[in-house]
Amino acid sequence: MVELVSVAGILVVAACQLFLSICGARFGTLLLLMVGGLPPLVFINYLVASRMMPVSFVRGAGEPLPPEIYYWVLTRDKIWAAIRFLLLVLPFGWLVAFVRAPEFPVGSSSLCSWCVAFVVLMATARLIALSFLYVLASQTIDRASPRFIGIVRRWLFHHTNNTDFLR
Repeated sequence: MVELVSVAGILVVAACQLFLSICGARFGTLLLLMVGGLPPLVFINYLVASRMMPVSFVRGAGEPLPPEIYYWVLTRDKIWAAIRFLLLVLPFGWLVAFVRAPEFPVGSSSLCSWCVAFVVLMATARLIALSFLYVLASQTIDRASPRFIGIVRRWLFHHTNNTDFLR
């Protein structure tokens, strides 16, 4: 999980550098919040989500699958519904956060923009954490789930004749 969060952090830093070079320094505060705050928030959200939902089989490596695996269908739908909701709402939240970018010093005029930035950052961290949890839990039960990963695994198997991609 730490590796996934670090890769996400590196991608966020790269996106921030690209965005700063395109748009200028107006959004520097928001990008600083993303770079500094997003990876720890993703890690904390992942730990909280994995403890709250019956997906303890993700943490146990090499152990027999516990009875929570039978609740995976219900849990999968719950996680997927939360991901869909966040994917629907977050573009509008980021639009508002970029239109009203937070500025230093924090004062009464920029307090609303700081609140919007923190809410959007927390929602983004929740989306990334739920996506990691969904993929890891799906991979524990069926190596060809989610569908995109299954397609890539089958493609790699057919093009390399290596059965390791199907395990």
